Amino acid sequence: MGELADEDAVVDLTSPSNGRDISEQEVDALASFHLHARAIARERGVSACAGEGINRWPAVHRLDAARLYRLTLEKGVAGARYHAVAEEEIPMKDIAEALGRGLNLPIVSKTSEEAPAHFNSFMAFAASADNPTSS
Repeated sequence: MGELADEDAVVDLTSPSNGRDISEQEVDALASFHLHARAIARERGVSACAGEGINRWPAVHRLDAARLYRLTLEKGVAGARYHAVAEEEIPMKDIAEALGRGLNLPIVSKTSEEAPAHFNSFMAFAASADNPTSS
C-alpha cells in the first residue's frame, strides 16, 4: 500500500509509483475531452473498481475544495502544493459503490487483466493506485 503523502512530498513524474501526480495529469487530460468517471460508468453499464477495491483515495467536500481553491488564488504561494483532503483513505470500492448507487448501476470488480480494457490503460493504473493523502 502507498505511503501517506502531504504537500511536502517529493514529486517525481518519471516514477511509475507516483500515481497521484500521474493520475492528476490523466484526469486533466480526460476532463479536457469532457470525459468523467460517471460517463465511463454509464457507457460501460457498470461501476467498477480494480481488484478488491481496497486501494485508497483521498476525498474532500466540494465546498471545502472550492474554499481552498479561492484561498490559494488570493493568498497562495507560487509553486506550492495544496491538498484539500478531509479524508485520507476512502477505499476505491466505496467510491465505485457510491457511483453505482447514484447511477443505478451494478458494481463489479475488474481483474488486473480486465482493468485496461474497461478503464483505458492509464485510468486502470489510476483506479488501482493506492493514494492516501493528508492536508
